[in-house]
Amino acid sequence: MEKAKSGDRDALEALCEKIRVRLRPVIQYRLCGRPQEDLEDILQDTLVIFVEKWAVIHSNPLQFALSILRNKIGDALRAQSGTRDTSLYRDGSRHAAREMSLGEHDPEIADAGSSFFDDISAADLRPHIVQAIKKLTKFCQVYFLAVLEDRELGEVWQFAKAFEPSLTRCTFDQRTRRCREKLRQLVSPFV
Repeated sequence: MEKAKSGDRDALEALCEKIRVRLRPVIQYRLCGRPQEDLEDILQDTLVIFVEKWAVIHSNPLQFALSILRNKIGDALRAQSGTRDTSLYRDGSRHAAREMSLGEHDPEIADAGSSFFDDISAADLRPHIVQAIKKLTKFCQVYFLAVLEDRELGEVWQFAKAFEPSLTRCTFDQRTRRCREKLRQLVSPFV
């Protein structure tokens, strides 16, 4: 791993091949009956993401690759069953870029199409929302910044997982739900 971290391309390729060998039985078991080409595509996508994220992997590269593979398998199973990820917005869109800073200046909080802020007037509540977010945990602050920057939930999940490797997707989803509930509670007296 040290050689690969130092930039040795051959060492990284050898590590990827070892990981591929370890991941293959997992994907074959979880997606039993799927065409081999589909399995290879998913495995290849997993390794591409692994190499892209290589700089943030500090320990146990196999575990990191397994977490990517689990997400890819989940995507494939949802696609097969017709289940889709739930959007953060009622209309299912991801439009209107949002920028937010918890600094001194007035941030642009949300557009009228975002379901989270449908019932409030962002212009009137902007200072209250910023103050409420500042009172939340660091996890919630990062989560809301990501939402306001129009980041995908999977991207936020990967970021959180990189900093807290033992974090499960279920725990992550529970934390984000609690963050939304807490922000609603903090802002509701001003609505």
